[in-house]
Amino acid sequence: MGILRVVYNITSNKPPSYREYDDGTESEQSRSTTPDIRASSRAPLLGNQDELEDDTSVGIKQETPSSIRRAGAVATDWVKGPKPPRPWKITPIFPSIQEAPIRLLDKYAPLKWQRFVLLAALYFAYILAFVLVLRKSAFASDVPGYGSPARISCGASFW
Repeated sequence: MGILRVVYNITSNKPPSYREYDDGTESEQSRSTTPDIRASSRAPLLGNQDELEDDTSVGIKQETPSSIRRAGAVATDWVKGPKPPRPWKITPIFPSIQEAPIRLLDKYAPLKWQRFVLLAALYFAYILAFVLVLRKSAFASDVPGYGSPARISCGASFW
């Protein structure tokens, strides 16, 4: 009776093949072309990392459901963009109105440092307005009909 041996081909995605040998030995030709289980299990010990990585990636690929693999491929294609890449151009509805801020910047602040100073002044004005409104709402000196608010601690009780 022969011995049943599983032979893996790590360079393809085919399932393993099963071979039967009479005396437990194999011919020189089959031994050199297809590694058996023992040869692939020795690969990490011998330092052959290519065989180990190929075997792992094939296993992961076979265990992943095809719907997830398809979704991953579609997402990858979408991230890469259209083929061939095409430039996008937006045509404004009212060009004279929508391009006015750019024309004003080009006319009154053509240099980069001038635009930076203008942006800093805009940020300062926004923060100042925000702080003034917040200060006025946080420090109410008198609430009509109730008098001035009193500060209370966490442990205070009015019952």
